[in-house]
Amino acid sequence: MPPSRRIARRPVVYTILSGDRPLVAFLGSSQKEAHELLREDWFLKELSSKRSGGEPLWDGKARLTTRSALPDEQQQFEISAGADDGSGDVALVYLVDLD
Repeated sequence: MPPSRRIARRPVVYTILSGDRPLVAFLGSSQKEAHELLREDWFLKELSSKRSGGEPLWDGKARLTTRSALPDEQQQFEISAGADDGSGDVALVYLVDLD
């Protein structure tokens, strides 16, 4: 039996939602990795500090979830994120108009 090999996964665009509202699209290698972003303090602080329509994107209480981006969200990510700058940072594309 041949040794198991890891299959390299192509990055996928994921969306973070607050309730049913899509907020942010980003590139990740797995659903698990995408969900881990929801545990990052810097990211949660950023979500609660940004505003749209005068309201915080996230109130610190609403449940945040991740899913694969819908086609229009993926397209918006691809247009807005541009080329990878090689920094290794997560490219976040907000799917709502920011104040």
